Amino acid sequence: MSGGLVLLMVGDELLDGRTRDTNSEWIIDRTREAGWHIAQIEVIADDVDLIASAISRHSERATAILVSGGLGPTCDDLTRDGLALAMGAELEFDTQVFAHIEALFVARGRPMSGSNRRQAMRPSAARVIDNPVGTAPGLLAEVAATPVALLPGVPTELKAMFEATLMGQFAPLLDGSAVPMRRLRTTGIAESTLADMVEDALSGDGQLDLAYCVSTWGVDILLRDPDPARLQHLAAVLHSSLDDLVFGERDSSLPGVVLEHLRALGQTVAMAESCTGGLLGAALTSVPGSSEIVLGGVIAYSNALKESLLDVPAGLLEAHGAVSEEIARAMARGVCARTGADWGISTTGVAGPGGGTKEKPVGMVCVGLCGPGLDATARTLRLSSGRDSVRRWSVATALDALRRGRLTWLR
Repeated sequence: MSGGLVLLMVGDELLDGRTRDTNSEWIIDRTREAGWHIAQIEVIADDVDLIASAISRHSERATAILVSGGLGPTCDDLTRDGLALAMGAELEFDTQVFAHIEALFVARGRPMSGSNRRQAMRPSAARVIDNPVGTAPGLLAEVAATPVALLPGVPTELKAMFEATLMGQFAPLLDGSAVPMRRLRTTGIAESTLADMVEDALSGDGQLDLAYCVSTWGVDILLRDPDPARLQHLAAVLHSSLDDLVFGERDSSLPGVVLEHLRALGQTVAMAESCTGGLLGAALTSVPGSSEIVLGGVIAYSNALKESLLDVPAGLLEAHGAVSEEIARAMARGVCARTGADWGISTTGVAGPGGGTKEKPVGMVCVGLCGPGLDATARTLRLSSGRDSVRRWSVATALDALRRGRLTWLR
Protein backbone atom coordinates (compact mmCIF):
# COMPACT_ATOMS: atom_id res chain seq x y z
CA MET A 1 0.00 0.00 0.00
CA SER A 2 1.41 3.40 -0.95
CA GLY A 3 0.74 6.56 1.00
CA GLY A 4 0.21 6.66 4.74
CA LEU A 5 2.29 8.25 7.47
CA VAL A 6 6.07 7.74 7.46
CA LEU A 7 7.86 8.13 10.80
CA LEU A 8 11.49 9.24 10.68
CA MET A 9 13.13 8.92 14.09
CA VAL A 10 16.38 10.89 14.26
CA GLY A 11 19.22 10.33 16.70
CA ASP A 12 22.51 8.47 17.06
CA GLU A 13 21.30 7.39 20.50
CA LEU A 14 18.51 5.35 18.88
CA LEU A 15 21.01 3.51 16.70
CA ASP A 16 23.62 2.72 19.35
CA GLY A 17 21.14 1.53 21.97
CA ARG A 18 21.44 4.40 24.44
CA THR A 19 17.78 5.30 24.01
CA ARG A 20 14.75 3.22 23.09
CA ASP A 21 12.40 4.57 20.44
CA THR A 22 9.19 4.88 22.45
CA ASN A 23 7.86 7.76 20.33
CA SER A 24 6.93 5.63 17.32
CA GLU A 25 5.24 3.09 19.63
CA TRP A 26 3.16 5.88 21.17
CA ILE A 27 2.22 7.40 17.81
CA ILE A 28 1.09 4.01 16.49
CA ASP A 29 -1.04 3.40 19.58
CA ARG A 30 -2.45 6.93 19.52
CA THR A 31 -3.48 6.82 15.86
CA ARG A 32 -4.78 3.25 15.73
CA GLU A 33 -8.29 4.28 16.79
CA ALA A 34 -8.46 6.79 13.93
CA GLY A 35 -7.30 4.13 11.47
CA TRP A 36 -4.09 5.84 10.36
CA HIS A 37 -1.89 3.76 8.08
CA ILE A 38 1.71 3.83 9.30
CA ALA A 39 3.58 3.06 6.09
CA GLN A 40 7.13 2.92 7.40
CA ILE A 41 9.38 3.69 10.36
CA GLU A 42 12.99 4.62 9.69
CA VAL A 43 15.69 5.43 12.24
CA ILE A 44 18.29 7.92 11.01
CA ALA A 45 21.63 9.10 12.37
CA ASP A 46 22.33 12.74 13.25
CA ASP A 47 23.52 13.52 9.74
CA VAL A 48 22.20 16.38 7.58
CA ASP A 49 22.52 14.52 4.29
CA LEU A 50 20.86 11.35 5.61
CA ILE A 51 17.97 13.32 7.10
CA ALA A 52 17.45 15.32 3.90
CA SER A 53 17.68 12.20 1.75
CA ALA A 54 15.09 10.35 3.84
CA ILE A 55 12.64 13.27 3.74
CA SER A 56 13.05 13.67 -0.04
CA ARG A 57 12.77 9.94 -0.74
CA HIS A 58 9.63 9.38 1.32
CA SER A 59 7.95 12.58 0.08
CA GLU A 60 7.52 10.86 -3.29
CA ARG A 61 5.02 8.29 -1.92
CA ALA A 62 3.98 9.18 1.63
CA THR A 63 0.77 11.00 2.46
CA ALA A 64 2.59 12.76 5.31
CA ILE A 65 5.93 12.56 7.12
CA LEU A 66 6.63 13.03 10.81
CA VAL A 67 10.25 13.55 11.87
CA SER A 68 11.08 13.20 15.56
CA GLY A 69 14.29 14.38 17.23
CA GLY A 70 17.20 16.65 16.44
CA LEU A 71 15.54 19.97 17.32
CA GLY A 72 17.61 20.77 20.40
CA PRO A 73 20.21 23.53 20.75
CA THR A 74 23.42 21.52 20.34
CA CYS A 75 25.66 20.95 17.34
CA ASP A 76 24.33 17.43 16.73
CA ASP A 77 20.71 18.64 16.45
CA LEU A 78 20.56 18.76 12.67
CA THR A 79 16.96 18.01 11.71
CA ARG A 80 16.17 21.64 10.87
CA ASP A 81 19.20 21.68 8.57
CA GLY A 82 18.08 18.41 6.95
CA LEU A 83 14.61 19.81 6.27
CA ALA A 84 16.07 22.97 4.75
CA LEU A 85 18.31 20.91 2.46
CA ALA A 86 15.37 18.76 1.35
CA MET A 87 13.38 21.93 0.62
CA GLY A 88 16.27 23.59 -1.24
CA ALA A 89 16.04 26.49 1.22
CA GLU A 90 18.20 28.30 3.75
CA LEU A 91 17.63 28.51 7.48
CA GLU A 92 16.59 31.95 8.68
CA PHE A 93 16.52 33.41 12.18
CA ASP A 94 12.98 33.93 13.54
CA THR A 95 12.97 36.79 16.05
CA GLN A 96 9.50 35.94 17.36
CA VAL A 97 10.46 32.34 18.08
CA PHE A 98 13.64 33.52 19.79
CA ALA A 99 11.71 35.98 21.95
CA HIS A 100 9.38 33.14 23.00
CA ILE A 101 12.34 30.93 23.96
CA GLU A 102 13.89 33.81 25.95
CA ALA A 103 10.61 34.34 27.80
CA LEU A 104 10.47 30.65 28.73
CA PHE A 105 13.92 30.84 30.34
CA VAL A 106 13.01 34.01 32.22
CA ALA A 107 9.80 32.41 33.50
CA ARG A 108 11.77 29.41 34.75
CA GLY A 109 14.44 31.54 36.38
CA ARG A 110 17.22 30.02 34.30
CA PRO A 111 19.91 31.68 32.16
CA MET A 112 19.67 30.98 28.43
CA SER A 113 22.70 29.68 26.57
CA GLY A 114 23.73 31.25 23.30
CA SER A 115 23.29 27.85 21.64
CA ASN A 116 19.52 28.15 22.09
CA ARG A 117 19.55 30.60 19.16
CA ARG A 118 19.72 27.51 16.92
CA GLN A 119 16.19 26.59 17.97
CA ALA A 120 14.88 29.83 16.42
CA MET A 121 16.20 28.91 12.96
CA ARG A 122 13.77 27.72 10.28
CA PRO A 123 13.21 27.72 6.53
CA SER A 124 11.08 30.75 5.71
CA ALA A 125 8.35 28.57 4.16
CA ALA A 126 8.05 26.38 7.28
CA ARG A 127 5.35 27.14 9.82
CA VAL A 128 6.14 26.99 13.54
CA ILE A 129 4.40 24.39 15.72
CA ASP A 130 4.12 25.69 19.28
CA ASN A 131 5.74 23.65 22.04
CA PRO A 132 3.64 24.05 25.22
CA VAL A 133 6.09 22.24 27.50
CA GLY A 134 9.62 22.84 26.15
CA THR A 135 11.90 25.23 24.32
CA ALA A 136 12.16 23.42 20.97
CA PRO A 137 9.46 24.61 18.53
CA GLY A 138 8.29 22.20 15.86
CA LEU A 139 8.06 22.95 12.17
CA LEU A 140 5.51 22.15 9.48
CA ALA A 141 6.52 22.40 5.84
CA GLU A 142 6.02 20.75 2.46
CA VAL A 143 8.46 18.77 0.36
CA ALA A 144 7.19 17.72 -3.08
CA ALA A 145 3.69 18.75 -1.93
CA THR A 146 3.91 16.26 0.99
CA PRO A 147 3.38 17.67 4.52
CA VAL A 148 6.47 17.22 6.70
CA ALA A 149 6.24 17.84 10.45
CA LEU A 150 9.25 18.14 12.74
CA LEU A 151 8.71 17.44 16.43
CA PRO A 152 11.19 17.18 19.33
CA GLY A 153 12.41 13.75 20.40
CA VAL A 154 11.63 14.35 24.08
CA PRO A 155 8.53 12.15 24.60
CA THR A 156 6.60 14.61 26.80
CA GLU A 157 7.11 17.40 24.28
CA LEU A 158 6.31 15.26 21.26
CA LYS A 159 3.09 13.97 22.82
CA ALA A 160 1.89 17.43 23.85
CA MET A 161 2.56 18.91 20.40
CA PHE A 162 1.10 15.94 18.56
CA GLU A 163 -2.13 16.18 20.57
CA ALA A 164 -2.41 19.97 20.39
CA THR A 165 -1.57 20.47 16.72
CA LEU A 166 -0.51 17.57 14.58
CA MET A 167 -3.36 15.15 15.20
CA GLY A 168 -5.82 17.68 13.85
CA GLN A 169 -3.49 18.80 11.06
CA PHE A 170 -2.97 15.29 9.67
CA ALA A 171 -6.41 13.82 10.46
CA PRO A 172 -8.08 14.87 7.17
CA LEU A 173 -5.24 13.19 5.26
CA LEU A 174 -4.86 10.00 7.30
CA ASP A 175 -8.10 9.12 9.12
CA GLY A 176 -9.30 5.74 7.87
CA SER A 177 -6.24 5.22 5.64
CA ALA A 178 -5.35 1.85 7.18
CA VAL A 179 -6.95 -1.46 6.22
CA PRO A 180 -9.38 -2.33 9.06
CA MET A 181 -7.73 -4.64 11.59
CA ARG A 182 -8.74 -6.78 14.56
CA ARG A 183 -6.16 -7.87 17.11
CA LEU A 184 -7.13 -10.92 19.17
CA ARG A 185 -4.95 -11.44 22.23
CA THR A 186 -4.26 -15.00 23.37
CA THR A 187 -2.37 -16.61 26.24
CA GLY A 188 -1.55 -20.12 27.36
CA ILE A 189 -0.76 -21.44 23.88
CA ALA A 190 2.43 -21.72 21.83
CA GLU A 191 2.64 -19.69 18.62
CA SER A 192 2.98 -22.73 16.32
CA THR A 193 0.03 -24.52 17.94
CA LEU A 194 -2.05 -21.35 17.74
CA ALA A 195 -1.23 -20.93 14.05
CA ASP A 196 -2.40 -24.47 13.32
CA MET A 197 -5.68 -23.87 15.18
CA VAL A 198 -6.30 -20.53 13.46
CA GLU A 199 -5.61 -21.83 9.98
CA ASP A 200 -7.84 -24.87 10.57
CA ALA A 201 -10.65 -22.62 11.79
CA LEU A 202 -10.38 -20.27 8.80
CA SER A 203 -9.53 -22.84 6.14
CA GLY A 204 -12.80 -22.27 4.25
CA ASP A 205 -12.64 -18.48 4.25
CA GLY A 206 -10.44 -17.83 1.24
CA GLN A 207 -7.37 -15.61 1.13
CA LEU A 208 -6.42 -14.12 4.47
CA ASP A 209 -4.29 -11.18 5.61
CA LEU A 210 -3.13 -12.81 8.81
CA ALA A 211 -0.13 -12.30 11.12
CA TYR A 212 1.07 -13.37 14.55
CA CYS A 213 2.95 -11.28 17.09
CA VAL A 214 4.46 -12.51 20.35
CA SER A 215 3.45 -10.10 23.12
CA THR A 216 4.17 -9.70 26.82
CA TRP A 217 1.36 -12.08 27.77
CA GLY A 218 1.15 -14.51 24.87
CA VAL A 219 0.56 -14.32 21.13
CA ASP A 220 -1.56 -11.76 19.30
CA ILE A 221 -3.46 -12.62 16.12
CA LEU A 222 -3.64 -9.72 13.64
CA LEU A 223 -6.49 -9.95 11.12
CA ARG A 224 -6.91 -7.40 8.32
CA ASP A 225 -9.60 -7.13 5.68
CA PRO A 226 -10.92 -4.15 3.70
CA ASP A 227 -14.48 -5.45 4.19
CA PRO A 228 -15.55 -4.72 7.81
CA ALA A 229 -18.34 -7.32 7.64
CA ARG A 230 -15.95 -10.06 6.56
CA LEU A 231 -13.47 -8.97 9.24
CA GLN A 232 -16.21 -9.26 11.86
CA HIS A 233 -17.07 -12.75 10.58
CA LEU A 234 -13.43 -13.92 10.73
CA ALA A 235 -13.00 -12.59 14.26
CA ALA A 236 -16.20 -14.29 15.39
CA VAL A 237 -15.03 -17.61 13.97
CA LEU A 238 -11.76 -17.34 15.87
CA HIS A 239 -13.45 -16.36 19.13
CA SER A 240 -15.65 -19.45 18.83
CA SER A 241 -12.82 -21.80 17.87
CA LEU A 242 -10.22 -20.57 20.35
CA ASP A 243 -12.68 -20.02 23.20
CA ASP A 244 -10.96 -18.87 26.42
CA LEU A 245 -7.51 -18.88 24.87
CA VAL A 246 -8.52 -15.36 23.75
CA PHE A 247 -8.41 -13.03 26.74
CA GLY A 248 -9.24 -9.81 24.92
CA GLU A 249 -8.81 -7.61 21.87
CA ARG A 250 -6.89 -4.53 20.87
CA ASP A 251 -5.13 -3.02 23.90
CA SER A 252 -6.52 -5.38 26.54
CA SER A 253 -3.88 -6.39 29.08
CA LEU A 254 -3.94 -9.71 30.89
CA PRO A 255 -3.58 -8.08 34.35
CA GLY A 256 -6.43 -5.71 33.50
CA VAL A 257 -8.69 -8.54 32.36
CA VAL A 258 -7.88 -10.54 35.52
CA LEU A 259 -8.73 -7.64 37.80
CA GLU A 260 -11.98 -6.89 35.99
CA HIS A 261 -12.94 -10.56 36.32
CA LEU A 262 -12.21 -10.58 40.06
CA ARG A 263 -13.96 -7.24 40.55
CA ALA A 264 -17.09 -8.61 38.90
CA LEU A 265 -17.00 -11.55 41.31
CA GLY A 266 -16.33 -9.30 44.31
CA GLN A 267 -13.15 -11.26 45.10
CA THR A 268 -9.61 -10.38 46.17
CA VAL A 269 -6.15 -11.78 45.54
CA ALA A 270 -2.74 -11.94 47.20
CA MET A 271 0.59 -13.14 45.82
CA ALA A 272 3.39 -15.30 47.25
CA GLU A 273 6.44 -14.95 45.02
CA SER A 274 9.87 -16.48 45.00
CA CYS A 275 11.48 -16.68 41.54
CA THR A 276 9.37 -13.83 40.08
CA GLY A 277 10.56 -11.49 42.81
CA GLY A 278 7.53 -9.20 42.84
CA LEU A 279 6.87 -9.12 39.10
CA LEU A 280 3.44 -10.71 39.53
CA GLY A 281 2.43 -8.09 42.07
CA ALA A 282 3.88 -5.35 39.89
CA ALA A 283 1.86 -6.54 36.89
CA LEU A 284 -1.41 -6.52 38.83
CA THR A 285 -0.81 -3.23 40.64
CA SER A 286 0.18 -1.47 37.40
CA VAL A 287 -3.55 -1.38 36.60
CA PRO A 288 -5.44 1.66 37.97
CA GLY A 289 -7.95 0.65 40.64
CA SER A 290 -6.06 -2.52 41.55
CA SER A 291 -6.08 -1.60 45.25
CA GLU A 292 -9.73 -2.69 45.38
CA ILE A 293 -8.73 -6.24 44.43
CA VAL A 294 -5.07 -6.78 45.36
CA LEU A 295 -4.61 -7.07 49.12
CA GLY A 296 -0.86 -7.53 49.09
CA GLY A 297 1.91 -10.03 48.64
CA VAL A 298 5.00 -11.68 50.04
CA ILE A 299 8.36 -12.03 48.29
CA ALA A 300 9.97 -15.01 49.99
CA TYR A 301 13.22 -16.06 48.36
CA SER A 302 14.67 -17.85 51.36
CA ASN A 303 13.27 -20.98 52.95
CA ALA A 304 13.30 -19.21 56.31
CA LEU A 305 10.90 -16.54 55.03
CA LYS A 306 8.72 -19.14 53.36
CA GLU A 307 8.36 -20.72 56.80
CA SER A 308 7.93 -17.54 58.84
CA LEU A 309 5.81 -15.42 56.49
CA LEU A 310 3.85 -18.06 54.59
CA ASP A 311 3.66 -20.85 57.16
CA VAL A 312 5.29 -23.37 54.82
CA PRO A 313 6.20 -26.38 57.04
CA ALA A 314 9.94 -26.95 57.43
CA GLY A 315 9.39 -30.66 56.95
CA LEU A 316 7.77 -30.05 53.58
CA LEU A 317 10.74 -27.97 52.45
CA GLU A 318 13.15 -30.67 53.59
CA ALA A 319 11.20 -33.41 51.86
CA HIS A 320 10.51 -31.72 48.52
CA GLY A 321 12.75 -28.66 48.23
CA ALA A 322 11.67 -25.08 47.57
CA VAL A 323 11.04 -25.69 43.86
CA SER A 324 8.19 -28.18 43.95
CA GLU A 325 4.45 -28.30 43.50
CA GLU A 326 4.06 -29.14 47.19
CA ILE A 327 5.73 -25.86 48.17
CA ALA A 328 3.83 -23.87 45.53
CA ARG A 329 0.57 -25.15 47.00
CA ALA A 330 1.69 -24.37 50.54
CA MET A 331 2.73 -20.84 49.55
CA ALA A 332 -0.64 -20.19 47.92
CA ARG A 333 -2.48 -21.46 51.00
CA GLY A 334 -0.22 -19.46 53.28
CA VAL A 335 -0.69 -16.12 51.57
CA CYS A 336 -4.47 -16.62 51.57
CA ALA A 337 -4.44 -17.41 55.29
CA ARG A 338 -2.13 -14.50 56.15
CA THR A 339 -3.96 -11.84 54.11
CA GLY A 340 -7.55 -13.08 54.07
CA ALA A 341 -7.62 -12.91 50.27
CA ASP A 342 -10.10 -15.03 48.32
CA TRP A 343 -7.38 -16.13 45.90
CA GLY A 344 -3.75 -16.94 46.53
CA ILE A 345 -1.27 -17.34 43.69
CA SER A 346 2.34 -18.43 44.08
CA THR A 347 5.53 -18.87 42.06
CA THR A 348 8.69 -20.79 42.96
CA GLY A 349 11.36 -21.91 40.54
CA VAL A 350 14.85 -21.73 39.05
CA ALA A 351 14.99 -18.68 36.80
CA GLY A 352 18.69 -19.04 36.04
CA PRO A 353 21.21 -18.66 34.67
CA GLY A 354 22.67 -20.70 37.56
CA GLY A 355 21.16 -22.77 40.34
CA GLY A 356 19.77 -25.62 38.28
CA THR A 357 20.30 -29.32 38.86
CA LYS A 358 19.56 -32.44 36.82
CA GLU A 359 16.34 -32.97 38.76
CA LYS A 360 15.41 -29.27 38.86
CA PRO A 361 16.96 -27.57 35.85
CA VAL A 362 16.97 -23.88 35.00
CA GLY A 363 13.51 -22.99 33.71
CA MET A 364 11.61 -25.28 36.08
CA VAL A 365 8.89 -23.19 37.75
CA CYS A 366 5.98 -24.29 39.92
CA VAL A 367 2.86 -22.12 40.05
CA GLY A 368 0.35 -22.61 42.84
CA LEU A 369 -3.27 -21.49 43.11
CA CYS A 370 -5.96 -21.66 45.74
CA GLY A 371 -9.34 -20.00 45.91
CA PRO A 372 -13.07 -20.32 46.54
CA GLY A 373 -14.14 -23.92 46.06
CA LEU A 374 -10.66 -24.87 44.90
CA ASP A 375 -8.26 -26.83 47.06
CA ALA A 376 -4.71 -25.63 46.51
CA THR A 377 -3.34 -26.94 43.24
CA ALA A 378 -0.07 -26.50 41.37
CA ARG A 379 1.56 -27.20 38.04
CA THR A 380 5.15 -27.34 36.84
CA LEU A 381 6.40 -25.33 33.88
CA ARG A 382 9.49 -26.17 31.84
CA LEU A 383 10.60 -22.88 30.38
CA SER A 384 13.66 -21.69 28.49
CA SER A 385 15.21 -18.67 26.73
CA GLY A 386 16.87 -16.97 29.68
CA ARG A 387 16.07 -15.54 33.09
CA ASP A 388 13.87 -12.66 31.93
CA SER A 389 11.81 -14.93 29.70
CA VAL A 390 11.38 -17.55 32.44
CA ARG A 391 10.11 -14.95 34.89
CA ARG A 392 7.85 -13.25 32.35
CA TRP A 393 6.14 -16.49 31.27
CA SER A 394 5.79 -17.53 34.91
CA VAL A 395 3.88 -14.32 35.57
CA ALA A 396 1.73 -14.80 32.47
CA THR A 397 0.86 -18.36 33.55
CA ALA A 398 -0.05 -17.21 37.05
CA LEU A 399 -2.28 -14.43 35.72
CA ASP A 400 -3.98 -16.80 33.31
CA ALA A 401 -4.65 -19.19 36.20
CA LEU A 402 -6.41 -16.37 38.05
CA ARG A 403 -8.40 -15.46 34.94
CA ARG A 404 -9.67 -18.99 34.45
CA GLY A 405 -9.88 -19.91 38.11
CA ARG A 406 -7.80 -22.99 37.41
CA LEU A 407 -4.36 -24.04 36.29
CA THR A 408 -4.06 -25.23 32.70
CA TRP A 409 -1.29 -26.76 30.67
CA LEU A 410 0.43 -24.73 27.97
CA ARG A 411 -0.66 -26.13 24.62
